[in-house]
Amino acid sequence: MTTIQLQISDDLIRAYGLEALQQRLAKFLEWERFYLSAKSVEEAVKDAGEDNDQLWAEARKAAWSKFKEQQLKNVLP
Repeated sequence: MTTIQLQISDDLIRAYGLEALQQRLAKFLEWERFYLSAKSVEEAVKDAGEDNDQLWAEARKAAWSKFKEQQLKNVLP
């Protein structure tokens, strides 16, 4: 892991606070890491000759069926 140093204007520090800005940057970098992982999975699915949209549709349908069975069996038909 690499440590970086950034110059941040005093106005931003006063407006948001140092800790809030650190948390905001950490969250942004977390999302970037998640995005890269998602792209990697998407490429692997494509390389395997699968249709990503179809796989997601099947997964959503299976998850909804499982949820209905476990949580809504006395509520929905």
